[in-house]
Amino acid sequence: PRVDIVESSDSYTIKADLPGIEKKDVKITVENDVLTIEGEFSSERSKKENKYQYFERSSGKFARSFILPEGIDINRISANMKNGVLQLTLPKTEKVKSKSIKVKVQ
Repeated sequence: PRVDIVESSDSYTIKADLPGIEKKDVKITVENDVLTIEGEFSSERSKKENKYQYFERSSGKFARSFILPEGIDINRISANMKNGVLQLTLPKTEKVKSKSIKVKVQ
């Protein structure tokens, strides 16, 4: 599936297009600093006795993996799925959050 990845000062957000997939059919794992999204596109194809069939929509298993940058709090990763879009929020640890300071020039 196609994804967008956006970084903010306190987290990363991954959005993946998963049209027609139910959230119960999606598996998200983190192992050795690699986040993996897995699932399966199912098909409504049937073995009818029709003479002509045309199938353009794909079906089958998929997996996308991403190497996590340093400083992700893996215990606070959250996922939400709505209207065929899976959204993962990967919070940064306090150590790596961007901090802005003013430096006085003398």
